[in-house]
Amino acid sequence: MKHLGAIGGMPVVCGGTRVGRVLSAQLTPDLRRLGGLHVDLGMKGRRFLPADRVRVLGDVAVVAEGGFEKGPLSCARLPARALSPAGARLGCITGAWLDEATGEVQALELSAGYWEDLFSGRIPVRFYRVRRGGEIVVFGEGGEEE
Repeated sequence: MKHLGAIGGMPVVCGGTRVGRVLSAQLTPDLRRLGGLHVDLGMKGRRFLPADRVRVLGDVAVVAEGGFEKGPLSCARLPARALSPAGARLGCITGAWLDEATGEVQALELSAGYWEDLFSGRIPVRFYRVRRGGEIVVFGEGGEEE
């Protein structure tokens, strides 16, 4: 698994040539898959690389094929508010863990606050649903509503 934030700054290789570096990674609106990468191409500016054109999401580089697009399709924005099924505020979704081979999100990263992060660490969230306003409803371990 690879953290969404670890992808930023990686070089992008296309056709055997280094063409730029990753600025940030975006998820699909339902937060289930990698939507694409924002890439800095130097003098050519910033472009969007859709996830279907990413061939390898490696440890030291991203290998892609095909062209870039001017702007992203509708992608989710992080951080996002996390709520319980009852509507209580749990914290903030700050990142995600991706499967490098498939681009699927294995878990979201929940920050419950500064002190909780410091003493307990951030919490992996595997069962969730995205509401229309971008809020994320977090369910219990079995995926059931509490």
